[in-house]
Amino acid sequence: MEECKQIVTNHQQYEDSYSQCREWLRSVLDRLEVCVEPSTDKQGIQNRLEHLKELATVRQDGDSKIKNVVGLAEEALPQTAPPGQQQIRRDLDALKNDWERFCGNLKETQSTLETAKESWESFDSLYDELGKWLREMEVKVKDYGLKSTLQDKTDQVSKFKVCIRFYCA
Repeated sequence: MEECKQIVTNHQQYEDSYSQCREWLRSVLDRLEVCVEPSTDKQGIQNRLEHLKELATVRQDGDSKIKNVVGLAEEALPQTAPPGQQQIRRDLDALKNDWERFCGNLKETQSTLETAKESWESFDSLYDELGKWLREMEVKVKDYGLKSTLQDKTDQVSKFKVCIRFYCA
């Protein structure tokens, strides 16, 4: 009688742990999905990266939850009928696959967002550099006086072209 109670307890612990782990995993997958959605602005990318950092902290927690479910399943399997054993194994495989998918998607999303952040930083740098160049060119253009002859005007345009080619090269 005591042995039957233990078998039932083992199965119930496994079922409860599996259900809780499955719900928890759905929750973190949903949270990750928010970060996968495209964002084109810097602040949106930064916010998603911060959210991913928070999600990355659940990896250890997830590993321990999965190990706990596997351990409880191993205790329940010997006393389970063959069809039930197959179902437990399928459930565990699905749980492990979903966890691996989460970990892979987390890493891939983080990499994608880091690349987008770097692109924005590069864009900002080039934008600042171009703005500085435009201001310098504006000063140079304003400093040149108007020329009266065609030859003087042609020479002035040539000098401007040299400045532009030098910067664009």
